[in-house]
Amino acid sequence: MKDYISHPPFFLDHNWIIRRSVFSMYYEKANVYITNDKKILFDLNKYDIYEIDDETFNLFEEIYFEVEKGVLFDENINESTPKKKEIYELLFRFRNYNSSGERETTQIRIHTSNECNLKCKYCYANHGDYNQGQAIMTEEIAEKVADFIKLNFPKFKVIVFFGGEPLLGFKAMGKICEKMGKEIHYIVNTNLTILNEEIIKLINEYSINVTGSIDGPKEIHDLNRVI
Repeated sequence: MKDYISHPPFFLDHNWIIRRSVFSMYYEKANVYITNDKKILFDLNKYDIYEIDDETFNLFEEIYFEVEKGVLFDENINESTPKKKEIYELLFRFRNYNSSGERETTQIRIHTSNECNLKCKYCYANHGDYNQGQAIMTEEIAEKVADFIKLNFPKFKVIVFFGGEPLLGFKAMGKICEKMGKEIHYIVNTNLTILNEEIIKLINEYSINVTGSIDGPKEIHDLNRVI
């Protein structure tokens, strides 16, 4: 990638991980999200995420409309600038993917919270934020995430809520369950410390499997799990 498309801030494994909860606008035609003046590009073929500048985003839109009008195509793209050619190739991959609607992904992991109410001594995730900054997914963003999943992953069967402590994003979890329905198998990985009647009601309504983490006998658990 050239300097106008920065290296991925993080990489996605074969389970589609949605780690950032700050997306506020989605441009389906270029698989670009807008968030706090930043434009984030999803490469759905490589599972990479890139930050792009305004000029590059505008070029995405220009290429898209030229392709739609039949002005730009494989046979004449080599006549364009190197930058335009690279972006065309990215966009063309996205277009092929979206038109086929085929994807092998069956499990999707959603980070509803990059915060945690504990400060475990051994935490590999920097207390939940993975060095990406603390954030809790809003209901508005959760709705957009659900729409994105429906559009791009029609064959998936499992949603795993992860964090941080995912139950801190309980409202977002509820919105996603509401949008996706009861045919999906839901799992939540939690430290079990903030369960309440409202959360338990959601768990029961959508048959959410709860995976709790315990660090052994009480004295060891209490030593490691710092509140």
